[in-house]
Amino acid sequence: MLGSLFSVLGLCLAGMATPGPDTFLVLRLASRSRAHAVAAALGIASALIVWTGLSVSGAAIVLRTYPSTLLAIQLLGSAWLAYMAYSLVQAARAAWRERARRKDGDGQEAQGWTDLATLPTLRGAYGQGVLTNLSNPKAVLFFAAIIAPIMPLGSPWWVGVLYAGSIVALSAVFFSSLALGVSTQVVRRRLLAAGPLIDACAAALFTAVAVALLVEAARSVI
Repeated sequence: MLGSLFSVLGLCLAGMATPGPDTFLVLRLASRSRAHAVAAALGIASALIVWTGLSVSGAAIVLRTYPSTLLAIQLLGSAWLAYMAYSLVQAARAAWRERARRKDGDGQEAQGWTDLATLPTLRGAYGQGVLTNLSNPKAVLFFAAIIAPIMPLGSPWWVGVLYAGSIVALSAVFFSSLALGVSTQVVRRRLLAAGPLIDACAAALFTAVAVALLVEAARSVI
């Protein structure tokens, strides 16, 4: 059982290490506030409770059996990601306009950009982490198609809880470590200098994922 658990955790870690909306959200917040980045990381881990719970309980099969349910999740996820992309574009434009107006040194420019990038509350950052992770319904298919087959067959309920809890804990540690590492003074200063570019790249990624979800939803209808 331990061998299967380590295999599952290894696959999940590889997936987390691949840059995606979750990673960009944590990086963006970490460049401004360590506490907000950690809150978002915990939100991402909390969302994984839903995905792992669906997979372990077998409910993922229901989503695949009833495409209309998955379609609704895809549309909602696409709408959320599109909204996030729009917000990021607005933040990047405001920062670039402010930098064009202020020509009195790198430190002043970075501070100006930080002031313009209004942070949500800690609860808001946590909610962003939850919604960003939940907006991608491919997560449940990843668990159902890749993770579930590795899990021991005919195992008692507590084995499923162990697997789900381990995945959620790994996610919390990974994204919290990313938040803590990026929000150090040296790294944060460099990220602040590239702040508008990070916003623009994150907006492009969020838009691409939103479009991909819409295309996949359209294919399922056709």
